[in-house]
Amino acid sequence: MGDGPSASGLPNGAAPLADPALARPASMQEWFEVTKEGRMDRMMPPWKNRLSDEEIWDAVAFAYSLHVTDTSLDQGEVVWGEQCSQCHGPQGAGDGPEAVANGWQMPDLSDLNAATARSDEEWFQTVSDGGGNMPAFSSSLSEDDRWAAVQFARTFSYEPARTPTLAAGEGRLLGKVVNNTAGGEVPAGAVVTLHPFENFEERRPIESTVGPDGSFTFDGLPAGDQFAYILTTDYGGLPFGSNVLSVPTDTLQADVTVPVWETSTTAGDISVELAQLFVESHQGNLLIGELYRVVQDGDRVYTGSEPAASGRNKVLEFSLPPEATALAMDGGEIGGRFVRTNNSVIDTQPLYPGRSQILMRYLLPYTGTSADFDREMSYPVDNLSVLVVDGPKVETDLQETDPQTIQDQLWNNFVTTNVAAGQDIKLRLSGLQRADATAAGAMPATPALTTAVVAYHPPIVAGVALVTGILALVVFVAYVLRSKPQHAVAVAPAGTSTSADGDERQALLQSIARLDDMYAAGELGEDNYVVLRTAEKRRLVQLSEPPVDDSTDSAAVEAEVSTDPGQSDA
Repeated sequence: MGDGPSASGLPNGAAPLADPALARPASMQEWFEVTKEGRMDRMMPPWKNRLSDEEIWDAVAFAYSLHVTDTSLDQGEVVWGEQCSQCHGPQGAGDGPEAVANGWQMPDLSDLNAATARSDEEWFQTVSDGGGNMPAFSSSLSEDDRWAAVQFARTFSYEPARTPTLAAGEGRLLGKVVNNTAGGEVPAGAVVTLHPFENFEERRPIESTVGPDGSFTFDGLPAGDQFAYILTTDYGGLPFGSNVLSVPTDTLQADVTVPVWETSTTAGDISVELAQLFVESHQGNLLIGELYRVVQDGDRVYTGSEPAASGRNKVLEFSLPPEATALAMDGGEIGGRFVRTNNSVIDTQPLYPGRSQILMRYLLPYTGTSADFDREMSYPVDNLSVLVVDGPKVETDLQETDPQTIQDQLWNNFVTTNVAAGQDIKLRLSGLQRADATAAGAMPATPALTTAVVAYHPPIVAGVALVTGILALVVFVAYVLRSKPQHAVAVAPAGTSTSADGDERQALLQSIARLDDMYAAGELGEDNYVVLRTAEKRRLVQLSEPPVDDSTDSAAVEAEVSTDPGQSDA
């Protein structure tokens, strides 16, 4: 959909290849030529010197299948069997019994060379209007049926990206949608979607309709721990979900509840049951990671009332040091779900009753060999832990407890409880590496990770017990390390304008150029290259944007760094 990590660095954005409006008029042959030869007016580099023709065709075929849904392919298969196979044959080779009996010369739709030269739109027009021995189907088939038939016909020449179906079984899920808001209605007639997984691999979703009492049933499901199920539904314009569950092999039946809530613009009781902050030195900066496990005790989904940006309300707000740079949030982008101001970061996602989590990381520049870390807690916190990587001396009023070893790294642990909203948490770190001694060109590789952060779907996280204790520490440190920037420039707060802005912009542009050179020379892997370059470009945009209003046109800034030898925009 043109929303990759480097899309913001292109002056005209990236093409939404999965949008049917873009894909249907194009042929795979046209996309192959653009990918191979490039299209520099759209900042699309040529790939002919880095990929073989076969590799380009594979990428193009995959991209061309992204605008087609599993539902459409299923629909097309039915239409093909009923309306098309008699002439075109069951596999599209033009050898159907009616064509053979009449001696008609039918095109071989399984011929990849022939199929890739025609667009979906051209095939659709032929199906609609007819031609030669081909009757017109515009009056006998709906528009959806005709598109579905065209898209299914593509499967004879290449394998589309299609989600496998779930194997049949003898298990049953008996469920009920329950409105947990006092006086709330049961959403009778709503659609509940079952999302099955087999050994963590996604399978085709299945739908059921809710009865008058909110009940629904899914039959014929495989049982056992290797099959996991999540159920979702929409109510009041918001998505809701169940816990993860499986069907036991002994009873072959499981009961499940999908909770829904009404919405409110008034916040319930919001607190943080656990806050974990991670502090370490990184190239003349403090690298800060913050995890907040938020609890909302109301019986409604809090949607906010105060505008934070166009079409989005402020739901949660966490203080942020004004000098913080390279801010990254788990679960959304700055300018999307999250909005940055001079002194805070705002979450605009509706807050469901129960538990959810906020994860962020950013850099704080320091000078010399010492640094002060001062954080104001935006909400009351039951339990707070600040972990500082072993090395610097730490002065703080927090209680020091047993250190923790996380991913072979020792972290000194400082804790407190019952922190009031607005209370400051202060640490002074000394004995740090001198900021001015940091090697400007030093860019160590990101550590290999064995643990990944699980970004739960918001409505599902409300019903899932989150990890606790040391497991939470391991997961979050993995997130911080995964997101660690490999280059840092001391910069002014987002949204401000200082005399140093020009110097900072120049430093960022030089950093981006160095990243390009390292990537081209094979000294930097593509994954790290994408992350690092995107972070630097994002900071350039922040320099020219006001802190809250996200409508500022940043195209001029983005254009300075949009020529990206390692990224593509088909």
